Amino acid sequence: MFPNDPLGLRIELKTGTAWTDITGDVYTRDPITHTRGLRNAGTSADPASVPLTINNKGGKYSPRNPESPYYGLIGRNTPVRLTVPGAPVHLAVDGTPDTRLSTPYTADLTTTALDVRVDVEPYGWDATTTQQHLISMWDETDPALRAWEMYLYSGFLYLVWTTTDGTVWNYGWAPPAELPRRAVLRITYDTTDTGLSRVRTYWSTSMDDGPWTRFGRDVLLSRPTPIRAAAVPLTIARRGLTGAVYRAQVRSSEDAILADLDLTAAQPGATSLTDETGRTWTASTATAVTDRWPRFVGEVSEWPQRWTPGEHDVWTSVEAAGVLRRYGQGVKALDSPLRRRIPSGSPVAYWPMEDGREATQAYSPIARVQPLILAGASMAADDTLAGSLPVPTFSGIASFGQQVPRGADGDWMVSYVYRMDTPPPGRFRALDVQTTGVARRLVLEVASDRYWFTGYGALGQQLFQLYYTIRAGDFFQTWNRLEITARLRGAQTEYHHGWIPVENAVGTGNEAYITGAPGHVTSVAMSGNVGDTGGISLGHLAVLPSADTSLYDRADSAYAGESVRTRMTRLALEENIPLSFERGFGTPQMGGQTADTLLTLLQSGAETDGGRLTEDPARIGLRYRERATLYTQDPALGLDYQAPGLAPPLEPVDDDQDVRNDVTVARAGGSSARAVLETGPLSVQDPPAGIGRYDESVTLSLYRDDQPADHAAWRLHLGAWDGARYPAVRVLLHKAPWLIPDVLRLREGDLLRLVNLPGWISREPVDLIVEGWTETLLPRRWEITFVCSPGGPWMTAVADHPVYGKAGTDASELASALTTTATTVRVRTTDGPSWTTDPAEMPVDIVVGGETMRVTAIGAPVSGVQTFTVTRSLNGVVKTHAAGASVALAHPAIASL
Repeated sequence: MFPNDPLGLRIELKTGTAWTDITGDVYTRDPITHTRGLRNAGTSADPASVPLTINNKGGKYSPRNPESPYYGLIGRNTPVRLTVPGAPVHLAVDGTPDTRLSTPYTADLTTTALDVRVDVEPYGWDATTTQQHLISMWDETDPALRAWEMYLYSGFLYLVWTTTDGTVWNYGWAPPAELPRRAVLRITYDTTDTGLSRVRTYWSTSMDDGPWTRFGRDVLLSRPTPIRAAAVPLTIARRGLTGAVYRAQVRSSEDAILADLDLTAAQPGATSLTDETGRTWTASTATAVTDRWPRFVGEVSEWPQRWTPGEHDVWTSVEAAGVLRRYGQGVKALDSPLRRRIPSGSPVAYWPMEDGREATQAYSPIARVQPLILAGASMAADDTLAGSLPVPTFSGIASFGQQVPRGADGDWMVSYVYRMDTPPPGRFRALDVQTTGVARRLVLEVASDRYWFTGYGALGQQLFQLYYTIRAGDFFQTWNRLEITARLRGAQTEYHHGWIPVENAVGTGNEAYITGAPGHVTSVAMSGNVGDTGGISLGHLAVLPSADTSLYDRADSAYAGESVRTRMTRLALEENIPLSFERGFGTPQMGGQTADTLLTLLQSGAETDGGRLTEDPARIGLRYRERATLYTQDPALGLDYQAPGLAPPLEPVDDDQDVRNDVTVARAGGSSARAVLETGPLSVQDPPAGIGRYDESVTLSLYRDDQPADHAAWRLHLGAWDGARYPAVRVLLHKAPWLIPDVLRLREGDLLRLVNLPGWISREPVDLIVEGWTETLLPRRWEITFVCSPGGPWMTAVADHPVYGKAGTDASELASALTTTATTVRVRTTDGPSWTTDPAEMPVDIVVGGETMRVTAIGAPVSGVQTFTVTRSLNGVVKTHAAGASVALAHPAIASL
């Protein structure tokens, strides 16, 4: 066992589709050092890094050497990973089919009732870009061989099953936010006494003992939906799952176990395993069943070749980096929300109209679509449409027009986004659409107080005309989406026109019905006098092959109002970026999405919420830890100053490096709010009453003007926390190998607790937030230095919490002096309500002059004074106290953001 035996660090390159162990070629003459996480204050990590010196005699690691066994398999951004042993044996899954386990089909696996349980520790319960398949009897390609499957997707646990008639059913519920990182998930499928199919979802920390906690509602189907029999293997982690599976069990009822594989009892490296029911399981690779845990997965971007004269030593010095390095290389901003969104609907034609000021026509990003011909347009003149780059403003006699490539006959939509502040001087043709359908031409005309929607037949005859009286605040003076749609309704075509305000998406419109087919759109145009004052600003003209499209929804408002989690999820899906979440109880609403780089947009979300955007330690991808998950944590790692492991230098410092006592938060494009600490040792008052003014001003992407005040108050709370900083905590794991399992699971944002510190440093345990670390790994030495920030300000109020669930009065003081041994304390409340006398609220800890006392009873007020019965010197402080000394809760309930 380490450190008597070597640590067992393994370094692997992904050569093609396989991981290749290169540990024997990595020199340890240069220590292997891994750095990750946040190195400075903030919410976004720096790229992780691992410098490696690799023996390259023979040119094995020369990408351009055709005699290398890795020729064509390594090069720029070759994946690399570091793993160490020390975890319970598990199935290590990386999201590919290469790390699955399966057992052959037998007839008894076909069951009318199902109880499926999986003990799993994914690297994120909320993986945004892929389904994480837990266990299934489901064939990849043949629909006839699909019985059921249990999987995770975007924070939900699902059961999908195929019935005997071939119908596929799929139901899921979100597990609670307090779900631990490792949990047993359970889904049951059975039939009620009335013959209805029922699905239930549970979680627990133990597969055998429970207790089981229900989440979600019962799914009751209106008819029986028996699961189809499918002769397909029972498979664990078919694809998509990243993390660890410890055990999987399938039952047909509470007592009838069909399969039960406990991987924690397996031997690392086993490829054939026998479960508790006698079934034989086969691992897809020899490395799938393991006790190893990933410390780093990144990429090697360059392979510099180095050698000594005479070629006695040939090596390559590489620096593997986390994926944030690559994501940060691009400087091109993402397209505007509308420009990104609309092409995903496969438009027949689309003109963003975001061209530059010198443009004379509007280009189309769609193949075979000619530029839009414009007249009377001032390009890039209006930048007030949130979901777009600047669009043109048309004035005077204005027009646009272009032919549309032939599309398929059927439903269609023509739409654009516009703003017209001043009604036109006459009848203005806002949209003119020509088609091959029963209505060959559709014209929408607008005047100051009404509009007309007219359809014409093949001979120019009028088929219908609708008109509507409009109010200035509806059609004018705001950004709207204008649309004409055609939808086949039986033998008739429904022609619809309407406009939809961008800010609330509640539209106005009308319909006409004509016998015949919609055909397809052949041209689009606008023409008329829009006036010389204001005119009309418009953009994002699209011809779409559907009358039911939500492409414009939310994109035209730049997704203003969506939560941080929703925005990050959407961006990850749009850009195919692996991103998982550690969920709290919610994230703030954001303002409109700007045109910026992907990484900047993700970091903007992290800054608005206040969580931690980091790299995934087990795959090429990102993780976001929401701010709420940092509140009032149990320690993930405890370090005892009096025990082996914790090593010098441990240097707490009381300084002003991170102090902010005057904070202004502005909403981008909106109002601002300020929070100032006026009293106290870290207040803005000049010394000795305070420390002077330390101000900051930040701009956040917020949705409403009432949000900045809360964010400013929270930032003031973090910045004016009166406690020492412990910038670095060094641990020698070769001196304390029992800490390794906890260290392996530690993640950025976890709580580290120091106990039994010298009294002159702290009489209380010290809580720290781990922001990142640097570790040095050698065969018999493992040293890690944690980068930390104060954890105290994150210990916020939690309802019914035994410590942080109690609120104190606003201000209290000793009504009389105390000796060192007195256990009766007279307390006067000077501000706020009296202290509770309810025995159910006892005990509670208070602090007086640095001494912590435990209160076991409080008497009723007599002339404003209450008598406390206390146990003295909980923290070892023994001292007298003068009358008038402050009395406060030792652990006050602090409101979180």
